[in-house]
Amino acid sequence: MNIVDLRKTDADWQNDILARYPFQPYWWVRQVTRQSQQNLMRRQLEKIAADETAVVLGAYNHQPELAGFAAMAPLAWDTEHFGLNVWRVSHLGVWAKPQQRETACALAQKLIREARQREAATLHIWASLNDINAIHALEEVGFRTMEAQVFWLFDLQRQPIPEQITTATFRPHQAADVETLVALARQVYTPIPNRFHADPHLPKAACDELYAKWLRNSCSGEVADYISVIEVDGKVVGYGTLRFLDDQDGLCNVRMGQFMLGAIDPAFRQKGLHDDLLRSMLVWLKEQQTDVAFVGTQTNNAAAQSGMARMGWRPVSGGLSLHVWLA
Repeated sequence: MNIVDLRKTDADWQNDILARYPFQPYWWVRQVTRQSQQNLMRRQLEKIAADETAVVLGAYNHQPELAGFAAMAPLAWDTEHFGLNVWRVSHLGVWAKPQQRETACALAQKLIREARQREAATLHIWASLNDINAIHALEEVGFRTMEAQVFWLFDLQRQPIPEQITTATFRPHQAADVETLVALARQVYTPIPNRFHADPHLPKAACDELYAKWLRNSCSGEVADYISVIEVDGKVVGYGTLRFLDDQDGLCNVRMGQFMLGAIDPAFRQKGLHDDLLRSMLVWLKEQQTDVAFVGTQTNNAAAQSGMARMGWRPVSGGLSLHVWLA
């Protein structure tokens, strides 16, 4: 197996990947066509090829033909927040049989060597459970699981939005809400074994503050397009944030919404507010003529998943977040 820098080859590697890579954007959303997946993947590959800091590797077998590829790049926000050189593997996929395991291991080993040369402190990746070869390869080179996730989907074109079951008020966030929402974000995520708090190498204070920063950036519109605020008797007791993906500049055949952060004051849980919070964001997406909504949640978050199941959401994919430390 020969592992090469794809940007230094004359091969038509982008079209090879488009034709054979199985985990292209939204492959797990049945409403997204193969053509749309390839459109979005081509845009990603063009960005990777243009990014001088990125690493893009190809594995060629003895035919020779491209049997797999991997890509990684530094994460500027995470690096600044944690004070560590954090990188993310955006893709690791193999497809040529029968040596899928060997190909995945060769790519993973090369990623580690390249990351060390660039003085990366840690590498992060989200790996689909459908790609067990990649997961085993990552484990072999030292990656450790930090979190397991399930993705759930709601079809806004075919499924009715349930009626509200509580008397709470759900409204768009206002500038006056920001500090209250940030304070809630600073409080509610610390006890949850998310992938940041689960990693003993990451500074705990920075992990505690991460979601507060994320929520503040959501309120500014930097990382969220809509925030639904829960009010009970005039008191702000929760929120949900989402991204409206629209048709992605005409590249995708469906308009999608992704639910991001959600939180409810512990004193107001188990009262039906979670279901109605999801409902309020579905209503907003419906008004934007969205086709589907999706959300990723931790597999051990049974309460949230029970609520989604009651509302008609369905699980469509799962994966693991893994970290490796190089220092």
